[in-house]
Amino acid sequence: MKFEQESEGLDRNLRRSGLGLSLVERIIELLKGQFRRKKQGEGSIFTFRLPGFRLCRI
Repeated sequence: MKFEQESEGLDRNLRRSGLGLSLVERIIELLKGQFRRKKQGEGSIFTFRLPGFRLCRI
């Protein structure tokens, strides 16, 4: 299964499912974007890029 519950530790105590980040990563992938995660010390940094698009006149 692509999306799975994280451990029952901290996320469970804070009533979060642990699925949000996996879903965001998948949506960005479907949009042909890039998703990166970087851990520094006690926190994490998440960045993403999405391709631009061109508007056209009708």
